[in-house]
Amino acid sequence: MEQTALRRCGPLEIDQFADALRLANKGCEDIHNRLAVEARNDDHTGMDRAAVAPEKLSGMIKRRLVPLTLLVAVLGGLGFLALRRTEPFYQGKALGVWIAELQYGRYGDHAMEDEARKALRAMGEIAVPNLIATLQRTDSRLKEAINNLSQSSPLDRRLFPSRIFYRLAAAGALGEIGPPASAAIPALIQASKEDDAVLRVMAKAALIKIRQEPVLPFVEALSDTSSTNWPQVASLVGQLGEQAKPAIPMLITDLQDKKPRVRMVAAMALGNAHIEGELCIPALITCLQDTNATVRNMALSALVRFKAATPEMQMAVIKCLDDPDPSVRFEALIHVERIIPSDKAEAVIPKLVKALQDKDENVRALAADVLSRMDPQAARKAGIK
Repeated sequence: MEQTALRRCGPLEIDQFADALRLANKGCEDIHNRLAVEARNDDHTGMDRAAVAPEKLSGMIKRRLVPLTLLVAVLGGLGFLALRRTEPFYQGKALGVWIAELQYGRYGDHAMEDEARKALRAMGEIAVPNLIATLQRTDSRLKEAINNLSQSSPLDRRLFPSRIFYRLAAAGALGEIGPPASAAIPALIQASKEDDAVLRVMAKAALIKIRQEPVLPFVEALSDTSSTNWPQVASLVGQLGEQAKPAIPMLITDLQDKKPRVRMVAAMALGNAHIEGELCIPALITCLQDTNATVRNMALSALVRFKAATPEMQMAVIKCLDDPDPSVRFEALIHVERIIPSDKAEAVIPKLVKALQDKDENVRALAADVLSRMDPQAARKAGIK
């Protein structure tokens, strides 16, 4: 550990906090929404709805582009770490910032993800007390009741920022720290028994990482997709990162399962792990031909999380801009700017111009935004101000 770079400090400086807000824009709520589809394993009705209602998924993705909810959540809660006087710092950044960068990096910026992971491991035991406190801090019953009512109302969102996002982030960070976070085992065991299915998965994954438990027992469990435990196992394996390596071939096999629900969860698990790209990328590209739109959407979302943006991956993303389902086209637009290098942008611009006339208003709006950044001249020519 670089002792000179690690210290305890007072409130986070304004520029660092602003940076944390920017990074968290794609963070906690996105993770909870996506994992909830995987981890709602004992709610088969919820999973079935996700499998047959792509418009529900489109709405979920649309909300990722609206930072207000997350901004409120972060303002109300990233201070859970960033503004506490006992906040540990490493290389000039507070623990809360490193966690925000870890979550943000998991969805595309792999250099940031790797740097954040190294920082958490360098902090080690000194970060654990803060993370345990965050993991154990829950919402009041009144707050939960109000949020449940507001989410089931036409408002369709939580009225108040939930602490679940920060609890999930804390569990994930403890897992990344690994064995030095052994003091958190009792708190993680308790979290693994709670009602929130996503928190249970994250806590169990952290326990496996901290205890260095073998993954091979899960490989056998993944072979039986008819088991009621299969979704839980697949979701858990997806959160193990490098430790999931022995299970990757079985998850790839599960992409060919007869049940769309299994194919969808297998794709998401591969994306969450985002390792063994040489095996996973071709399999996920093939999965983009699936007859189920939700499976294609999940396969695309998983595909773009791998480090190597191969030519095959780039062409697959471009092709998805013409997918018959709007949720897949929308997902492709989210990632096309990052995945396609500037020297290949010419292949994308005509498709973006075409998307300006898409039947789906969300696709049209996002296409205009992407086109304005990738080719301002073409955007002006198309009438975009």
